[in-house]
Amino acid sequence: MYCIGLLNHEQGDAAAAITWLTKAADAGHTHAMFGLGSLYQQQGDIPTAITWYTKAADAGHTDAMFNLGVLHDQQATSPSQ
Repeated sequence: MYCIGLLNHEQGDAAAAITWLTKAADAGHTHAMFGLGSLYQQQGDIPTAITWYTKAADAGHTDAMFNLGVLHDQQATSPSQ
């Protein structure tokens, strides 16, 4: 599932990538959780990105921990706050 999601992403099919990565993430695949966070972040859906990064970070994914920290820092220092 994860590999199919990556392949879809590489081919530019974000919707299919999200579908397959979600299936893999729901099955506990931490790299898929991180990938979903990255995809949603690229699309500008920061709340959903934070949700997926948090799930990956809770499962021990260190890159997700880093990205989650960066997003929280950006939110805390944004001019709209």
